[in-house]
Amino acid sequence: GPGEGIEIAIGAVLIQQTNWHNVEKAIEHLKEAGCLNVECLKKISLEKLEKLIQSI
Repeated sequence: GPGEGIEIAIGAVLIQQTNWHNVEKAIEHLKEAGCLNVECLKKISLEKLEKLIQSI
């Protein structure tokens, strides 16, 4: 699907700091926020991004 490439890229970065279970949770949070795309990731504040992936 359209989000698969970005999911792989995000997962590849996050897995360096945590385990796969937490990466999956972080990706799910990004999906729920509508921010699993490059446009959103370029615009989102660091603070909000940290909150979305803080499960890791």
